[in-house]
Amino acid sequence: MLHKNNGHVLISTIIILAVIVIVSMTCISLVYSNSRILGLDDKAIKTEEISFSGIEMMRSNILYEIKTALENTNNKTEYFNYFQGNDSYLSFVNKIKDISNSNIKNLAVKVMYNNVYIEGEFLKFDVQTEAKDGTYRKKLQASVKIKNPWDKDIVSEENETTSESENVESIAHSDDENITNIQGITKEKDYIDERSLIQIYDIKEL
Repeated sequence: MLHKNNGHVLISTIIILAVIVIVSMTCISLVYSNSRILGLDDKAIKTEEISFSGIEMMRSNILYEIKTALENTNNKTEYFNYFQGNDSYLSFVNKIKDISNSNIKNLAVKVMYNNVYIEGEFLKFDVQTEAKDGTYRKKLQASVKIKNPWDKDIVSEENETTSESENVESIAHSDDENITNIQGITKEKDYIDERSLIQIYDIKEL
């Protein structure tokens, strides 16, 4: 009887130990899985924040270019040409994607320069950012609209329609009108806030 009881105790002990081992392994597995999930969540949050930072840096660059365009243009055509002219187009694209002054690493930005177009009073294009953390990546795309603040093309400083037969008084009057136009343009520029001319929208993950 004693040997039989000892056998039952031994079997019970083995079963209990086996259950304890199984529960322990399950707990360890759950802890590892949760840690891995939390690690991925951290990477997702981190890379998303970096990608959004890339969009904000490009927005800052675009604002600077808009300010420069306002300072160097006086009408609708000149304003659009500043961004889309043959000599300025690539320069504009390269400037707005320049993030070399930032110390953020593992971030790439891109301007979809093959799809820059004018629609009504807006210049439109898309930008992309991609942040990396090891093998984990977060890629965002945003649409950009730059508004043209000029309602129309304003006459140039020289009055090309003045004929040689017009007298000095007419020419002087025309010059006065041009000076008034230039003063009006300068005054109008002072009231334009470049921040109101840009809109970034439709931000989505790729």
